[in-house]
Amino acid sequence: MEGFEEIKISTEIAEPADYDSDPYLLEIIFHNMLENAIRFQKKAESFDKFIKVKVHKHHANLVLNFIDNGIGIKQVDADHIFKMFSQAALEHQTVGLGLYIVKQCVNKLNGSINLVPNNQKNTEFEIVLS
Repeated sequence: MEGFEEIKISTEIAEPADYDSDPYLLEIIFHNMLENAIRFQKKAESFDKFIKVKVHKHHANLVLNFIDNGIGIKQVDADHIFKMFSQAALEHQTVGLGLYIVKQCVNKLNGSINLVPNNQKNTEFEIVLS
C-alpha cells in the first residue's frame, strides 16, 4: 500500500492472554484498521508517522487500541464514520467501507468499537471484545 514504508508500526501487548474467537473476523478487523490508518496518514514526508496497536485484557474482555497520528477525524464526523458510504469518507474520495466492515465484525463478536479522545491529538479507536 502506498505510504506503508514511511510508517513505524508498533505493538504493545500487556500480557499473554488466551482469547478464543473467530480468527477470520479478527483478521478482517486488524486488516481494515491498519489499512485505514495507513490510507489516512498525513502526506508530509518529514513527519514521523506511526501506528500503534495495544492489546490487553480487562476482566473477561479483550481490548484493542489502534492509535495513529494521521489526518484525524473531525468531531462532527465521529457519529457517522461507522456507516456505509459515510459523508466523511466521500470527502476523502473513498467508498467508506473499512470502518463499516470493522463495526460489523465487532458486532458479530458481541463487542464494541469507539473513537476515543486522545490527549496527544492522535486518532484512537478502542475495540472491546467479550
